[in-house]
Amino acid sequence: MLSHKGRKVTALLMAGIMACMSVTSVQALTYRDVSAALHGSPVLSETRDLARGITHSTWKAPNASGKTAVFHTLTIDTANPEAKAIVWHNNPVSTRSTLSDMIQSARAQGYDVVAGVNGDFFNLGSGAPIGLVIRNGELVSSDGLYSFAVGFRPDGTTVMGNPALEYALYRNGSVVDTFQLNKEEADNGPYAYTPVFGTRAASNQDGVDIVVQMGATRLTVGGTIEGTVVSVNTGTYGTPIGPNQTVLSAREGKAGYATLAAMVPGDIIRLEVRNPDGQWAGVTEGVGALHRLLENGAPVSGLSASNINPATLVGRMPDGRIVLAEIDGRQPDWSNGVSYSEAAALMLELGCSDAVVCDGGGSSTVAARLPGNADAERLNRPSDGSERKVSNALLLVSTTAPAALSDPATGRMPSDTASLLHLYPGTRYLLPNALATWQTKATDAGYHAAEVPAGLSWSSTGGIFTPDGQLTVTGTPGLHTVTAVAGAASGQATFIIPDSVSAIRLSKSSVVLANGDATDLSATAWLEGVQVAATDRSFAWWADPAVGWITPDGVFTATGMPGAAGSITVSYGAASTQIPVTLARNPAELETFDAAPLWNAVGIKAKGASVRSLADPATALFGDGLLRLFYDFTPRSAEDAGTAGILAGPAGPDAADGTKTVQPLPLDGVPTAIGVWVFGDGSRYWLRGQVTDAAGRVADIDYTPEFKTATGAGGIDWTGWKYVEAAIPAGLTAPYTLSAPIRLMCPLEDRKKSGALLFDRFRAIYGVKSDDVQAPVIDAVWPAEGTVMDVGTFTISTLTHDPEGGSGINPQKVSLSLDGVPLTGVTVEADPEGLRVSCPVGATVPAAGGAHVAVLRMEDMFGNKASRTWSFHVDTPTPQISLVVPPSVSSGETFDAVVQVKTPNPLKALSVEFRWDPALLEPVDLNAGAEGVQLGLEKYVAAGKVTENAADKVKGVWRFSVSALNSTVKATERKMLTMRFRSKITARGSAGLSAIGGTVQVAGVKALQAFSVPLSSFLVEPAYTLDVRGVAAAGTARLSVTDRTGTPVAGATIFQNGAVVAKTDANGRAQTASVGKLAAGAKTSLQAIKGGLSSSTVPVVVGAAAGSGKTRAVTVSLISQPGGMTVHWLSTASSGTFVQVIEASSYSGAFPADAIKAKATVTATTLTDPETKKKLYEHKSVFYDLKPGTAYKWLITDGANGKGATGGFTTPVSEEGKTFTFGFVTDPQAVDAAGYAPLRTTFERMLGIAPDLSFVLLGGDVVDNGSKTAQWWGLHEAAGAFLSSLPVLSAPGNHEYKDDAKLAAYKAFWGLPATGPSGMGESCYTVKNGDARFYMLDTQASLDKQIVWLKSERAAEDSKWNIVVMHRGIYGSFYDEKEFRAKLAPVFDELGIDLVLSGHDHNWVRTTMKGGKKVLPGTGTTYITGGSAGGKYYDDVKRTWTEVFYGGKTPSFTVVKVAQDRLEIVAAHIDGTKTVQHDAFVIRKN
Repeated sequence: MLSHKGRKVTALLMAGIMACMSVTSVQALTYRDVSAALHGSPVLSETRDLARGITHSTWKAPNASGKTAVFHTLTIDTANPEAKAIVWHNNPVSTRSTLSDMIQSARAQGYDVVAGVNGDFFNLGSGAPIGLVIRNGELVSSDGLYSFAVGFRPDGTTVMGNPALEYALYRNGSVVDTFQLNKEEADNGPYAYTPVFGTRAASNQDGVDIVVQMGATRLTVGGTIEGTVVSVNTGTYGTPIGPNQTVLSAREGKAGYATLAAMVPGDIIRLEVRNPDGQWAGVTEGVGALHRLLENGAPVSGLSASNINPATLVGRMPDGRIVLAEIDGRQPDWSNGVSYSEAAALMLELGCSDAVVCDGGGSSTVAARLPGNADAERLNRPSDGSERKVSNALLLVSTTAPAALSDPATGRMPSDTASLLHLYPGTRYLLPNALATWQTKATDAGYHAAEVPAGLSWSSTGGIFTPDGQLTVTGTPGLHTVTAVAGAASGQATFIIPDSVSAIRLSKSSVVLANGDATDLSATAWLEGVQVAATDRSFAWWADPAVGWITPDGVFTATGMPGAAGSITVSYGAASTQIPVTLARNPAELETFDAAPLWNAVGIKAKGASVRSLADPATALFGDGLLRLFYDFTPRSAEDAGTAGILAGPAGPDAADGTKTVQPLPLDGVPTAIGVWVFGDGSRYWLRGQVTDAAGRVADIDYTPEFKTATGAGGIDWTGWKYVEAAIPAGLTAPYTLSAPIRLMCPLEDRKKSGALLFDRFRAIYGVKSDDVQAPVIDAVWPAEGTVMDVGTFTISTLTHDPEGGSGINPQKVSLSLDGVPLTGVTVEADPEGLRVSCPVGATVPAAGGAHVAVLRMEDMFGNKASRTWSFHVDTPTPQISLVVPPSVSSGETFDAVVQVKTPNPLKALSVEFRWDPALLEPVDLNAGAEGVQLGLEKYVAAGKVTENAADKVKGVWRFSVSALNSTVKATERKMLTMRFRSKITARGSAGLSAIGGTVQVAGVKALQAFSVPLSSFLVEPAYTLDVRGVAAAGTARLSVTDRTGTPVAGATIFQNGAVVAKTDANGRAQTASVGKLAAGAKTSLQAIKGGLSSSTVPVVVGAAAGSGKTRAVTVSLISQPGGMTVHWLSTASSGTFVQVIEASSYSGAFPADAIKAKATVTATTLTDPETKKKLYEHKSVFYDLKPGTAYKWLITDGANGKGATGGFTTPVSEEGKTFTFGFVTDPQAVDAAGYAPLRTTFERMLGIAPDLSFVLLGGDVVDNGSKTAQWWGLHEAAGAFLSSLPVLSAPGNHEYKDDAKLAAYKAFWGLPATGPSGMGESCYTVKNGDARFYMLDTQASLDKQIVWLKSERAAEDSKWNIVVMHRGIYGSFYDEKEFRAKLAPVFDELGIDLVLSGHDHNWVRTTMKGGKKVLPGTGTTYITGGSAGGKYYDDVKRTWTEVFYGGKTPSFTVVKVAQDRLEIVAAHIDGTKTVQHDAFVIRKN
């Protein structure tokens, strides 16, 4: 039953339908019909004649379940000689194509297709139809396993129902069986396949195929075809179907097999189709259907009322007219579909007496050529998102001749042929003051597209048109017409102005503004689920005077007191909607934790839960306090299964049973969100809270979305501090309370663990917040880093500023310290360039001679912190303490660090603490007669009064104090102390010693004077070098061991994965066959040990046996986003290749069936296998969402070659906020395997000091000539063990381009990401890992194109660290790249690039530049030219910008550790068997 409003709208709309319809002999479908069928007030989009005898309607209405259904109907008057229905199928019939493609195919064969729908069900595998298909009189497919169909005769009569056809198979004149025609083969044989099925029969199992040579193969209803058996085939599948042949087939032991097995060549075979009741006589077009809906004017029994889906229906009216209906579904925001019972009711109300169901679901498609269009187009929204390929279609064709020939370019006839104008849309709803336009198209009288005549004019009964055809609605509620006239052609459309609407929706659900601010609201109107065109002036607007005022256009201006609340109401007719308005106020602090409040934590299925307020100013973001929440979700028993959680908040009174409780935090006013800073741990737990309103309703609020395994997103996915906000949902009644500030939830069993989170500053947000998210900037310090002064009295001065829009630096939070002692007398003064912080030093007591370390700390008014630590030197004729350490030591080696004093005689007392990393070094006692671990003392020091001499092995501190010193030597520098250390056998990388805040007493000065010893760094590397050669399957590995002087080491034991496999002879050499026993691609490791000293563990990947010609040149690399890896290789296989990976911890010697698998993309190359000379193909398997920092094993399956290489890699630590390390090498540039020995050694040494290396960046010129594939093979022979296990990313150099302008070999051997500018795949690209994004540039290609791309990438994502890698540097040594520098340096400055790594110069150079001037690291872009990892070096050339230079003619490399707040960079070179550090520095970022 329609409501009063619904009946009124329906009546108006029905009038509109009839007014806008073109003259036609087909009666339009009525609104009443659809209303009754779909149980609600429908809204018609439009109804139109498509051709003479063919009409299209589209509808939208609720179905019986209240869901929306959108459907189209096509009605054809089959008695009209100018309208015709045909069945179209693919050729061959056992294939599939879309409805749109079938329409184009029919048009290409001369059919004027007006519209169509998809046809019968089909086999998804082969595309073969399941039901009846008759095309142009030929029986293409039998009616199969069900018996409903619709058929068309040339005289316009139709038939629908059970065809009741019989299929008889004759052998030598006798009926021997039935048959099925052109079906997918199953067990219900025999089957007959004619050439229309395809080139082969569908036989796919053991059985028999009979080839019959026919006189003709065109079978008709009531007809026969006859032929002779020419062959009997058994054990063959898919027997070919030749011209004029039919293949009979049956499966062994199944129906029809015995019949066919008895046939012999020469048998006469006849196929006959009988039509017993004669109903299908004369049918020339027919298509099958799965279900009957209506029979003789009534729904059939048993129709489902619940299976709501998309559907395609065919109905027949009593007079033979046909209705085709398509209903969209499975799209809740668009259309849900219909059930079979609803479909039957719909077809009945549309006037059908009989109806059937064609293929539905994702197959349901309708297309039509709307009047004025040259081609048909799809009208519906398929549930698959795009058209599904189907087996056949029912097409509606016009036979009306066009008035003239069409222009081939436009598909339209000249405008003088136009008789009808067609306006789009034909029917619509409009509100007063709405603006509307119509698209106009033209056709001749037969509905063939024509150009619109010139001079188009418009008129309307309900509004005023502008000359260009825009209507402003001025009419009153009711039905109105729009008329367009152009020459002799005219057309009409209608629109309805309703007296009310169903709903009004505003652009905002609430408004929060500061006093004086404005917002432009917009409203939309909806009637029965359809949007009604309107402007903001179509509505009546009202605002509560307590909060502001609003214009007739919906512009609201806030004018009230902060925190005031009110509402805005918008209405049309009887409909209205209201939204709340709150005048904004600044965020309110709810809890800062500075006063150490008592909070409680309550666990649910949690093993442990506790919270505690802590005073920790160094960690706290704001003030001194923070909250620490400890959780332990580790399951204790099966009862802990399911979601575990912790609720935390201010402590309430204990419950009667002693259970801890939480009490709410009151919220003032009407906040819109709760904000808090959280120190995350990457746990992916769901962080939530709860708000309770005045009515007691509890609403969950989400600081993070829930973690979803499918996407890998959500939850606490960061480490370190991050600000999060949880929106408070609308619709609650104020006042609120924050009833649960913290709800930590763990819904996933495999993620339950223990850990801790930190929280700082809970606050309530009232719509507007002016957060200062940028820390102060420290621009300059004096004395500058590394300055040497000849006076002990000076002023420390720093220049700082707070970024624009910041809250300003808080003078109360500024401090300066020198040598660990806070300075007094610090002044903070305004400066034209910012803020100057300064403090005099030495006014009373001059600063001690030697090194000093200063620290500046500050906060802005919002609490953001900044700091700078730097050192300088006072060179006065007073005692100066310094430290001498070796440049490098061996792992396990004992060595001395010596403390010296310059100008020793005035020194009377010394107190100092030296610090080191106890994970790398352990102290050695130099005084066996005394308790504890002591330093060694020079005699004059030991003669003084020693009050402390002890080492703390655990903390890594050596404390020493002495007074009453008496030195009377003439020497200007004298040794004082010796610290002896032993580096741990497992130690690798950079180590160091430092002393901050030591004191000296000097003769003539009563006060103690402070000093520092800045970090003195040195490398810790293996004592021995193990060289491994000849690691091939079935081969013998050749080993040699040398010490750091290059001397062979005799008697060194060689271990393979912990097992002894060899011992070196007197020449330090050994051999082992154990490696060769492993399969090609297997990964193992070797290590040499003697006398407590060892070599690095050398990773080894077993190469392919000679002549195998299979998997070659395996590399692993990163993809553009974190968590992904690529395995890339070359082989002779052309298809069917893939890679499997499994976590190494789960690997037991085989790859299980559920191992992660990635199919390889295969690309043909111009390369050939160096041994077999066969063509090589490039293979690339990409893995996504691997676990970070996890070791994996990989296995290549190389297509026809079978199992290929196997190996392993470790994914980088890729989470934001976590530390990772990468290496940089460049220019190995060799021509054969022997020439790449330095590169192999470089990899070994680099891993020796950075065993946790995540990946390596190459700066280009990897080969000497890019076109010489022998050089690439040499690279892999020498360094393949590293390239296949350690991710590598490369930028191309000029030598990669040599004789290879398209980089064919470079791309074939690397398989890098293609994420750069168009046309620059793999040579310019970007990848992200952790807090850093890397941009690989191609300096041999167009820089302009790459600059545009680089700017776009930086604008799209602002990573913490931005690093560029390119071959030719702009601040190098040997080459002065002036043009490059002029173009790139300003771009790097503009984009805030932190680090640029380059090659080309074959010398190691470092500088930091900004605006063309040298600056300190961290205040500009640091440029590193990486030297060479090969045997080619250039002359030493130092430029004006050079800060650090190493020109030694030995291989060098750079290691970078990336942390949240700094880049730690160590550069080293190879000096024989030693690795010597030549630079170490830090780039800091607040």
